This record gives sequence, structure tokens and C-alpha cells, in this order.
Amino acid sequence: MRIVNIHEAKTHLSRLVDKTAKGDLQPPIQRHRHHTFVILGRSRSEATSRRPWDPMP
Repeated sequence: MRIVNIHEAKTHLSRLVDKTAKGDLQPPIQRHRHHTFVILGRSRSEATSRRPWDPMP
């Protein structure tokens, strides 16, 4: 994918960050529960409710 201009690049980046912050886009990490909590630095309850170890739909 080629970014045409800097504005487009910034929009794309901020969208990516938004998705990651919301937990829609999980970084490639170990799917083991405990490690997920540690690496993402989330609270245990939030991580449990989001189930971040589930693969992306």
C-alpha cells in the first residue's frame, strides 16, 4: 500500500492507533492470558471483559 500524501498517512496512522487503543486490533503477542495482561498493561477486569486473546473477527 502506498501513502499518497502526509495527511493521508497521518489519518491512516491515527485510525490504526484508535483501533489499537479500543482493542479491536491486537498486536501479535502470546495468546496466553497472563502474558496478555502483562504485555498490554491492562487491568485484569478490563482484559477479562474484552477477552484480548481472542483472534480478530
